[in-house]
Amino acid sequence: MGTRRLLLFTSCIALSFVAGCQQSPSLPVLSPKERGAVDLAQTFLAQEATDWGQPSRVARTEVEYVPGMTGADVYVVTYATPPDEVKLLGDRAVVVDIKTGRVRFVPRC
Repeated sequence: MGTRRLLLFTSCIALSFVAGCQQSPSLPVLSPKERGAVDLAQTFLAQEATDWGQPSRVARTEVEYVPGMTGADVYVVTYATPPDEVKLLGDRAVVVDIKTGRVRFVPRC
């Protein structure tokens, strides 16, 4: 019985290690505005039936990706994108205006 428990224990440790190594990179601590942008982006993606997982980057934008969406309250929320998709279309991202609540996909090639 002791051998069985030891085998079970080592199996659990090995599985925990493998699962831990496959986690997606987490975002650093977000400001309240950045957190608001992520929340709006996640809600938008859910409404669009698009599952891109958790964002990999959140940043204010100075580029007008979508007409009329510029200013201090406009953020780009970027998601991990498979390398072959990046080559063809660019990163998966949405533009979020936290003041108006407007969210749009970043146009892709």
